[in-house]
Amino acid sequence: MKIPYARPTQTGPSVEEQMERLRAAGGEGHFWCDEKPKEWTERDFAVRACREGDELLVCSLWLLGKNRADLDEAIKGAVRRGAVVRVLDGGTIVSVEGLAVLAEMTLAEAAWRQEQVAPARKRRKAKKAEGGRPPALSNEEIEEAMTWQKDEDLTLSQIAARFDERGKKVSRTAVYESIQRYIARKGATS
Repeated sequence: MKIPYARPTQTGPSVEEQMERLRAAGGEGHFWCDEKPKEWTERDFAVRACREGDELLVCSLWLLGKNRADLDEAIKGAVRRGAVVRVLDGGTIVSVEGLAVLAEMTLAEAAWRQEQVAPARKRRKAKKAEGGRPPALSNEEIEEAMTWQKDEDLTLSQIAARFDERGKKVSRTAVYESIQRYIARKGATS
């Protein structure tokens, strides 16, 4: 029996596309499909449903596990039951020895992803731009907030309210974290 498993993803093929491909590959019986991208309960049921001579079908290897250890465990679970894991985008893993090949493929895939990300990182580095969100407060605003805190004995909530009056919406947590980061940066450079 060919046991199909699909999982919703944020970037990959939709569940419907996966189901279509699994049907075309001979998927039969119950279609195991998790409802959310980070759920794995149906995958576990699909592995437990495997019997001697069955094939666990999946479109892409990375859809079968959330990390390398989890992926290994899912494949070993199917293999222990006498099943074969068939990956439509990469062939068949027939035994536990096949996990060594899987490990190499996983490392290669990670390297490919890094290769895709590297050019963007180089461009950011060339611009001397930092990744992530822009800071909530500029250095001048942080110094001003520290002055208010010291001279006028204002609380973080009062400081946040002052910025809000000026049209800069900022939470007291953002004020606190900005001050702490500023102090840490100044301490590291002195």
